[in-house]
Amino acid sequence: MPGHEKDIIAKSVAAEGYANIKGKVLVNEENGWDDYVLRKFEVQKGGHSGDHAHDYEHIVYVLEGKGTMIMEGKEYSVEKGCYTVIPKNVQHQLLNTNDSGEDLQFLCIVPKRGHVGF
Repeated sequence: MPGHEKDIIAKSVAAEGYANIKGKVLVNEENGWDDYVLRKFEVQKGGHSGDHAHDYEHIVYVLEGKGTMIMEGKEYSVEKGCYTVIPKNVQHQLLNTNDSGEDLQFLCIVPKRGHVGF
């Protein structure tokens, strides 16, 4: 079923360790993808995800902006077009480090059990 992300209201992510992030669920079981969830996040200036790990793999794809992906203490610069496959149980965090104030926007695909809502 076709859809458009402009029709979905972004919600603030209020999980512990997260700052200045909004997210949208684009695709899930409600619109045809039973096992995975496609989400879009917007990390505002100075924002970041929590420093965390999961017992499942997932994928991050950067749409806009610049930032830093930290995986097991090692820093990687990311920008539009970058993707990361994050293995299960790997400590990671994503930060908006863009001096221009531009949001860091990225897609994240997780298994259904990995989407805890926001």
